[in-house]
Amino acid sequence: RNDCGLCLAQKGRCVWCQATQQCFSFSVYTSEYQFGLCREWLDQAFPLVSRQENGILPTGKTVEQCKTCSMHTNCSTCLSALSCGWCYNSTNPMSGMCVQGDFNNPQTNCSVVLKSNKAKWAYAQCPDVDECGLGLHDCHPEAICTNTDGSFSCHCRKGYIGDGRNTCVRTCANVCVHGACQGEPEYRCRCDLGWYGDDCSKNCGCNGHSTCTAGPGLCDECQHNTMGEFCDMCQPGSYGNATSEQGES
Repeated sequence: RNDCGLCLAQKGRCVWCQATQQCFSFSVYTSEYQFGLCREWLDQAFPLVSRQENGILPTGKTVEQCKTCSMHTNCSTCLSALSCGWCYNSTNPMSGMCVQGDFNNPQTNCSVVLKSNKAKWAYAQCPDVDECGLGLHDCHPEAICTNTDGSFSCHCRKGYIGDGRNTCVRTCANVCVHGACQGEPEYRCRCDLGWYGDDCSKNCGCNGHSTCTAGPGLCDECQHNTMGEFCDMCQPGSYGNATSEQGES
């Protein structure tokens, strides 16, 4: 007999070797497979029970003990079963069906099984799932989801900081190189004296003593007791080097 159901119908007399898809009399099995060469074997069917409000009652039917690939509803459990592979839809690998097959091909046509021309076959390992594209991620609403091999990552959008999943707090869109981030409502960098730009990385050319609202080299008003076109001299009554950090007095 090469059918599991027919084999186990002979209760107590036959065993079914799942690995070789063969039926043996119990005496032959114990002699030829005494060292466990058959990876999975079945020898009987068990009573089926159903849960009811007042307890567990037998139904009088038997469980379909013969293992079939179709009993597996996801790829991971499917591929853990002997001679089973995953027919899946390439647009959503989580949508599929477990069928018998080998490394090369399924025993049935995946396109026919899934009724799709985008069907593919997985046997050695499950296909990667694009959690980002399928909306299966748990990234924060203000985070960007990036698909990775077997997983995904979350990073807060520009202008937000946090772990990308639980928190993404509003902040300045740029790193304030020479300044500090102002909070609500603008969330913009407030530059240190002598620097300008969205990220405060551009030098006014005023030796750190003036702003330059009209552009670099056009110093607005020299501070720190300095004077000159580029705030590069000390005012009368002061001494030092106006072009160094320790220049004013």
